Amino acid sequence: MTSSWLGVFGRLHLVVLHLPIGLLIGAAALEFGGALLRRPAARGTIAALAWLGAIAAVTAAGSGWVLAGEGVYVQQDVDLHRWLGMAVAAASLLTAVTALRAGRRWFRLLLALTVLLLLPAGHLGASLTHGDAYLFEPLRAQPEAGTRGGTAAGAPAATTRGGSNPVPDGLPQASGAFTAVVQPIFARNCIGCHGDKKQKGKLALNTVAGIQKGGNSGEVLVAGKPDDSELMRRCLLPLDDEDHMPPEGKPQPTAAELSALRAWIAAGAPFTGPVDGLTPAPAAPGSPGGSQPPPGGTPDENGGRRERPDDGDSDGGEPPEAPAEALAALRHELVHTAAIAQHSTRLWIDFAATAPRIDDAAAQRLLEPVRAQVTDLGMARTAITDATLQFLQRMQGLVRLDLRGTGVTDAGVARLRRLPHLQHLVLAQTKLTDAVVEHLAAMPALDAVYLWHAGVSAEALARLRSARPGLRVDAGDTGPAAPLTAEPQVQSTKGEPPVPAVNATAPAAPPVNTVCPVSGKPVDPRYLLLHDGKVIGFCCPNCPAEFKANPAKYPLK
Repeated sequence: MTSSWLGVFGRLHLVVLHLPIGLLIGAAALEFGGALLRRPAARGTIAALAWLGAIAAVTAAGSGWVLAGEGVYVQQDVDLHRWLGMAVAAASLLTAVTALRAGRRWFRLLLALTVLLLLPAGHLGASLTHGDAYLFEPLRAQPEAGTRGGTAAGAPAATTRGGSNPVPDGLPQASGAFTAVVQPIFARNCIGCHGDKKQKGKLALNTVAGIQKGGNSGEVLVAGKPDDSELMRRCLLPLDDEDHMPPEGKPQPTAAELSALRAWIAAGAPFTGPVDGLTPAPAAPGSPGGSQPPPGGTPDENGGRRERPDDGDSDGGEPPEAPAEALAALRHELVHTAAIAQHSTRLWIDFAATAPRIDDAAAQRLLEPVRAQVTDLGMARTAITDATLQFLQRMQGLVRLDLRGTGVTDAGVARLRRLPHLQHLVLAQTKLTDAVVEHLAAMPALDAVYLWHAGVSAEALARLRSARPGLRVDAGDTGPAAPLTAEPQVQSTKGEPPVPAVNATAPAAPPVNTVCPVSGKPVDPRYLLLHDGKVIGFCCPNCPAEFKANPAKYPLK
């Protein structure tokens, strides 16, 4: 328990570190500004600022000393920052002690020394957290407007020095696809916390040795098995999961970058040589060194040409048009195929007309050529199994998916966690279990799921709704929807046109009564009712209904 609270105190450093900077610089501004303008500030005010600054500096230095012991940062750099922080704390205490003394000379000297020590201590702290280039980053290479870092929007491309996440040194053994595609992804998204200055969890992703070694959780890569690699698992966790990397609030890798990492790991995570399908995107036209890609694709390391792949993993813009022969094959099988919007290359595909004949092999054969374009996919009542869901996890552009009445299981649904844009999922009339709730809750973009007769218990549905309050869970268990509004009942009034006799079969005979049995008013011969063989008269069209509801209540008069 003691060590836990000590850890909390260490992390308090990030909360209080700015207090001494503001307080001590404020005291210096009042003291030296007043002297310059010959209008000195009240000595008590300056002394109060000096003492508050000293207390904050001591707290920041002490908590920072504890935080440095967690081993998150590179020891050589953190030692210099730590000793500078202690020097600031000591100088600020001496400054506070002399603040109320009669002489101002020593106070001003110590105050100036404290501020001078603050500058390198603060700058080094910022460099440890944000990198050496953080302060002057806006003055360096600017990306072309409309592009991401000077490259084609959304495409994984190398980041040059001077950018927000410069590509690190320390990878002399690496070359080929790793340095061209994978290393820039690490530089943009990971090295701020796992680089040469800072190594959270004892993990360094800026060197080959560091990547191969892993961190406190063990190895981060399992060559050839992206689904078993800790690196991919952390990236694919829900954004609000405390183990998700990069942390919430930090720039996140795009779907294209995640796809590139998966392909690299699946190829054995090589640090040298090419990887089929992984080539850097060309620089945007007009950017430094940019040009249009040469016809036939980009050159590979062997001097040949490699077509630029498109796995449907783009997180922005339209995918290329689907091959005409692929669309013709779908229509030949009576599969509904249409663009989701005018002038869009994204597709809505539905197998409803031919569902019973579509098994795993047929689904993959027909969908493989268009997986980059499919956004809305209907596979209701087809004969597919989890094997097709393993294939669907590669369709990174999917937004809506209908699996109603299919043979999918919990394990298959778990595969869909890797779809970053899936919003609507229909699982009605399937044979799932309560275990599926965990997988549904982990789908970051999901906002509606349909689970009628899907085998999920009421308790599990309640857990899902509690875990994801914003998720619409439609399982047919909430009863009919309440009406939004209702028209008031129409009531007739005496001022309206005459209403014919209530009972059209009543004989044209005078009523047996002269006084309305309901109101006691004189009878109006227009309102008659045949009851128990008697013609009864009423004063208005409303009274016959009341009489019929309970005749015994109204004796004839």
